[in-house]
Amino acid sequence: MKAASIHNLLRQVKTERIYLAGMRISRLNAGGNPKRTVKPDRQLSKTRLLIHAIGTRPVRSALLGLLLVGLFVSVAMIVWRYERVEPARYNLALESALKRGSLNLPNAAWKVTSVTKGGGNNIYIHVEVSDSRQVSKIKGVSRMDRLQIMKLACPAPSSPITDFVRAGGKVWVNLKSQNETLTSGTCKY
Repeated sequence: MKAASIHNLLRQVKTERIYLAGMRISRLNAGGNPKRTVKPDRQLSKTRLLIHAIGTRPVRSALLGLLLVGLFVSVAMIVWRYERVEPARYNLALESALKRGSLNLPNAAWKVTSVTKGGGNNIYIHVEVSDSRQVSKIKGVSRMDRLQIMKLACPAPSSPITDFVRAGGKVWVNLKSQNETLTSGTCKY
């Protein structure tokens, strides 16, 4: 008996749905309000869609605009801060790098030929290795090992140099032989 009652219930649902679908079709044929469709040749351009979205939701659009402007300004300030080192810091770091005592050179064959200011908040320290045996040993190791050897010529981490590096400056060391550059890189503090 249960199967017959379930069958009757499903038949009633089917009949009701057919009736409602027929009512909808008769309303549409009688001039009801059909659902609008956008024809492919009349699609709105992306700029018109953007203007429409801004016009229909001005509060949300204004908040999104303010968020984007704030994000842009904060990124610009961070980049400006790290690309600009104050001249006083720059000069203190340069003076500290010029002091021979702050450079921990491994032996007398290593000599500082020059310490120069570079563009873009850089200090360049040029070190020449005059011993041919040391030069051949340096050439015989991998590039990663050469960078570790180059770090021996980095200035000691004094207060002016670490302040300079934290403000966005870089200290470069160029390790050279008499004829060629052996390696170069930045000092990490």
